[in-house]
Amino acid sequence: MRELRRRAGARRAAGALIAVVGLVAGPIIGLGATGVLGAPPAGAVANSSCAQFAVMPVDGGLYDVQTDEWNSSATQCVSTDGNADFDVTQSGIDTGTNTPGAYPSIYRGCHWGTCTQDSGLPVQVASLGDPTTSWQTTQTAASTYDVAYDVWFNQTPTTGGQPDGAELMVWLNHNGQVQPAGAQVGTVTLDGYAFDVWYDAAQGFNSVAYEMTSGTTSVSGLDLGTLVRDAMARGYIDSSWYLIDVEAGFEIWNGGTGLATDSFSFSPTSAPPAPVGPPTTRIAGEDAIGTAVAVSQNEYPAGGSASSVILARSDYFADALAGAPLAAADHGPLLLTPGAAESATLDPRTLAEIQRVLPGGGTVSILGGALALSGDIDGQLTGLGYLVQRIAGSDEFGTAVDIAGRLGDPSTIFEASGLDYPDAVSAGPAAVATRGAILLTDGALQAPETADYLAAHPGDVRYAIGGPAAALGADPGAIGVYGDDAYGTAAAVAARFFPAAAVLGIVDAGGFSDALVAAPLLGPAGVPLLSVPASLPLPGALNFFLGLVAGQIGSIRVFGGEEAVPDVVVAAVDAAVA
Repeated sequence: MRELRRRAGARRAAGALIAVVGLVAGPIIGLGATGVLGAPPAGAVANSSCAQFAVMPVDGGLYDVQTDEWNSSATQCVSTDGNADFDVTQSGIDTGTNTPGAYPSIYRGCHWGTCTQDSGLPVQVASLGDPTTSWQTTQTAASTYDVAYDVWFNQTPTTGGQPDGAELMVWLNHNGQVQPAGAQVGTVTLDGYAFDVWYDAAQGFNSVAYEMTSGTTSVSGLDLGTLVRDAMARGYIDSSWYLIDVEAGFEIWNGGTGLATDSFSFSPTSAPPAPVGPPTTRIAGEDAIGTAVAVSQNEYPAGGSASSVILARSDYFADALAGAPLAAADHGPLLLTPGAAESATLDPRTLAEIQRVLPGGGTVSILGGALALSGDIDGQLTGLGYLVQRIAGSDEFGTAVDIAGRLGDPSTIFEASGLDYPDAVSAGPAAVATRGAILLTDGALQAPETADYLAAHPGDVRYAIGGPAAALGADPGAIGVYGDDAYGTAAAVAARFFPAAAVLGIVDAGGFSDALVAAPLLGPAGVPLLSVPASLPLPGALNFFLGLVAGQIGSIRVFGGEEAVPDVVVAAVDAAVA
C-alpha cells in the first residue's frame, strides 16, 4: 500500500499552535538537548536541539534550521555547525500512517511568523525574476522519507499564520513507498530537469509538487522562477501573490538518522514586472442587461451606427443563442430585457441604448412570442418611431427555425441543446464566423421543429455542439464537437473553428447572458469564446487549448464583471498564453 506525503494543513496547524504559544512565551530558539534555551548564534556557531519545534539561526541569521516535529513525539535531534547546514543525529520517528512525523529543514524567509534576517522576502510574484537555489544533501537507505523544497506563497505580504495562496514543493528524491499528495496532472521539463507534476487542493489552498523523475542528492543554481511560472500557467499561483518562504528538508515517515543538509543557499531576486501575457480588456455592466449594453457600446461606439437591434429575453438563453448570427448578419447589437413574466416594458437601460445606437425608423427584431417578451414592448418601440418585427415560433425550437429562415437558410447548421446552456453558448461565435444558423435540440432528443427543418435541408453541414448526452445524442449523424464538460466543449469549439485565433474571449461558465451578447461581436473577428471557472485552478481542457495558442494571442477580451470572471482567473489565462 502506497503511503501519501503529509497533509500540509495538518503540519501547519501544529506550527501555527507553536506560533501562538510563542506570542506568550517567545519562540524556541536554539533549544539544545540539555533543555537550555540558547540565544541566536552570531556567525557560525554550532548548535543542536532535540526539542519538537526548535529554531536555530545559522549563517549569521541568514537562514534558520528547524526541527519541525509536527506529527510525532519520538526523540528527534538535529545539529548544525552554524553554517547553512544540519544533520539529523537521532530519530525514533515511526508514524505508521500516511502522514510524515517531521520536516527537519532549513529556510529563508518567514515560517509562520518566525523570520530570518535580511531575507529579501516577501516579494511579489510579478517581480520575482529568477531566484536560484543550491542544495547538497546526504541521504540514507534505511529510512522512509522524501527530500523536498517547500516554497510558500501568500495572497498578501502577510508573513504570519497559515499561508493562503499556494504551496510549491520540489521533490529531489524519496526513499520508500511515498509520493506527493493529490493526483499527477502532467509532466514537464524545466531548467534541465524532468518532473512529474502533482496537484492537491484538499487543504483549502493550491498545493503543487514537482517530483524529479530521476532522483538526485543535490541541485546547483536551480531556477525556482521557471517552476513558479509553470505553476502560474497551470493556474495554481497568481502574479499578484507573494513569495514568503523557501524551505529545504526531509519529510520523515520512519527513521531519518543520518539525513543531512551539507550546504544550502537561496538567493531571491527582484526584477521589474515582466509582461506575462497579452493585454486584457474587460467589457462589463452591473448585471447581464448592463453587460449587453456595454458590448453594444463597444461594438457601435458612434450614435446611430447600428443597422438594426436584436432584442431577446434576459432570463432564458435559447432565443438569444439562436439570435446571435442574426445580430451579426443584420449589423446590430444583441440586447436583453426582462422576460414577460418579469416585466411588460423594456428595461430603461436597454431602451436608452436602442435610442442611442439605432436611428429613428430602424428595425428592432424581437425574438420569441408574447410569453417570452411582452407584446406591450412592440407598442412601446413603435411609438418611438421604430419598425418592429417579431420572429417567433410556437416555442424556442420553432423560434430558432424561424431565425434560420430569416438568415436565408444557411448551409451550415449548429445544433445545441435548448434545455441547458453550458455547451450551447460556445456555439455562438462559431456560427457567426461560418455564417451559419443555430437550431435547438430537446436535450439528447431531437425537437420536431428541428427535425422537420433538417429533413427539408438534407445537404446542410451539421455540427452538434455537445456530446451524446446533449446535441449529438439528438443527431448522431452530425459532426460532434464537445468535451467532457463546458470547459472542454468551449475549448473543442475554439480548436476546431478558431485554430489561428489572435484574440481570445473569456466568459464565466456559470452563466449564459454575457456569452450570448458577446457572440455577435467576436464571431466576425474570428475570436473564440472560452468558458472559465470562478476560481483557480484552470480546468485541464482549457489549459490544453491555451497551450496550443500560446504565443499567438495578441489580446484577451473579458465579458462580465470581476465577480463573474475574477482578476485572478484572467491573470491565469493571460499567463497561460504568454
